[in-house]
Amino acid sequence: MAEELAAKKALRRGHRSSTTRTLGQVDVAISSKPLDISKISQLKRSLEDKLRCLSTLDEEILLLTPEDTIEEEVITADEYKERIYIALSKLGQVDSASVRIDAGPRGSSTPPVTSRS
Repeated sequence: MAEELAAKKALRRGHRSSTTRTLGQVDVAISSKPLDISKISQLKRSLEDKLRCLSTLDEEILLLTPEDTIEEEVITADEYKERIYIALSKLGQVDSASVRIDAGPRGSSTPPVTSRS
C-alpha cells in the first residue's frame, strides 16, 4: 500500500509540474495582441484534461492516505485545483469576449446592408 501511494503521488507530481507550465502560459496567451483564439482553446482544453486527471489521482491517493494526513491532502489538492479553475475562468472570459467581438453588433456576423439613395 505504501509503495502504491508513493507511486501515485509521484505521478501526481509529474502532472502538477506539467499543469504548472500550462498555467504559466495562460496570462501570456490572454494578454497577447492579437489574441490567438486557437491557443486559448488549446490551453482551455488542456487544463480541463489535466483537471480531470488530477482529480482522479487525488481521489485514488485519498483512498490510500493514512487517516491522520487526509486533511492535509484535501487542502493541498483543493488549493491546486483552485489555480486551475481560476485559469479556466480567465480563458473562458477571453474566449466568450472574442466570440462577441467576432459576431459584431447584436450578434450579426455580417455587416448590415444599407441602400444608397
